[in-house]
Amino acid sequence: MKYRVLNLPIYTPKKAQLMIQRFFPMVEDIIKELEDLNSLQIDLESASSVAEVSATTIARLRSVFDEKCQGIQENLKKMQKMGMFFREHPMKTGVFFVDLLGLRNSKLTWICWRFGESDVIYYHHWQQDCSKRIRLDVDDASSWNDDLDGLTFFVTA
Repeated sequence: MKYRVLNLPIYTPKKAQLMIQRFFPMVEDIIKELEDLNSLQIDLESASSVAEVSATTIARLRSVFDEKCQGIQENLKKMQKMGMFFREHPMKTGVFFVDLLGLRNSKLTWICWRFGESDVIYYHHWQQDCSKRIRLDVDDASSWNDDLDGLTFFVTA
């Protein structure tokens, strides 16, 4: 079995807030592109079911669809290299989150920001999804480990 090495930075809520501000335009772009993809998919399905639509029109729609997918994937990779993971709510379509790896009391957590929130004020446990978010305590700064640059993971390729 092949493995690849994944080095991820560790964030505190303060550092996470700075990264969200820095990457906010990219997150907005990803969400807009996802909305465009949904519309394109509907157009493509409609065009494919109508006999009068030319193969050229369908090929053009597929090409635009593929280009948008590639752009989204490139932006997601840029975010992942910085330890930021874009997710959609598991139960609510169109509700998006960015998770950043953190260590709280020496335990892995996700510092969690929901698109539309002004600040990073939630986290959730490593093995839980964003539907189990816990509000950050104002006096909680000392429980976040700030002495590590990052963690190295070995993941299957």
